[in-house]
Order: sequence, then C-alpha cells, then structure tokens
Amino acid sequence: MILMTQQSTGFLRLNMLKTFVLILLLATTMAACGTSPYYQKQSGIPGAAWSHDFQPEFEVTIPDSSFQYITYIIIRHGADYPFSNLWVEMSIKNPGADKFEPGKKLEVPLADVTGKWLAKGHSGIWEHRIPIHTKAAPDYSKAGAYTIKLKQIMRQDPLPAIINIGIRVERINKATATPAPNDTASKTSE
Repeated sequence: MILMTQQSTGFLRLNMLKTFVLILLLATTMAACGTSPYYQKQSGIPGAAWSHDFQPEFEVTIPDSSFQYITYIIIRHGADYPFSNLWVEMSIKNPGADKFEPGKKLEVPLADVTGKWLAKGHSGIWEHRIPIHTKAAPDYSKAGAYTIKLKQIMRQDPLPAIINIGIRVERINKATATPAPNDTASKTSE
C-alpha cells in the first residue's frame, strides 16, 4: 500500500489544476478562432469618403476549383454613416479574361428597420461581413486568378464614414455550403 503525504497530495492537485487550466485555455483559443479565410483583403477608403471614382480591386487566386467557396463583402464604417444599406456594383474578371464582366448591383443591408447596426462594433466603428448569395458572386468554376472590383453606386458621392471595403473568400466542403446563420445575406438587382 502506498501512503501519500500531505505534501505529495498537494503537488498532485496543483498539477491537475495546471493541466485543467491549460486544456481550458487551449479549447477557448481554438473556439475563438472561427473559420479561417482562404483569402481576405481590405482597402482603406481615402479620407473615409468613398467616391464613385475609387474602385478597389482584389485578386483572388483559386488553385482548386473542385471546392466550393463563399465570397463575403467586408465593410467598416463609422457610427455616423447616414444610411441603413449600401449599394455596390461588383465586377468580376475571370481567369484568362482581358476585361471585367458587366457589374452586378448588390444591396448590402447594414442596419435593421429600427436603425440597429447588423455588425460588430467597437469605439464607434462597425464591421460587417456579408455573404454574397446571388448570381453576382464569383462561381470559381475554374482554377486561376479572379479579380473583383467594387464600386459604390449610392446617390451620394462621396459616401461619408466608409472606412474600409474588402473581400473575404472561405473555402468550404460541398456538404456544408452555407455560411454561419448569423450573417446577413446581400440582395441583387439586375
């Protein structure tokens, strides 16, 4: 029979506690990471006033077209943005193409009917990550470099309080071809 001293019992409890805390920390860190984007890039809007002339382009290289991808528009704006939505024209240049296809118009909802922002915010800056579920999204049907160009098409020019605009692409399994349920989908107008 093994007799344990009070000191060795305390040592075992301390080791078990350290192990538990380490496992809890690792689990929390992994859960906080979320889905890692395949591609993500944002472009700063000069003077936080998006003019019709400023049309940032994002080049996404797709090495394997057998996967499905979800494309998101990322928008960062100030709390003083005066509208509940944003109209954007998205033009796509497919691999091997010399010019962009005619742009598709997207309505991007930013606030609900009560005026509450549909985004995460901190210190008066709100960031939206909105999946594109329409025909406007690139289909990534062949491998290669896709260029996505975004243009704001609101009546007001320049559009105030828009800080960044960007694109995020996530590679997904075909069995789970839906984004997270709390994302707000964009609408298209053709």
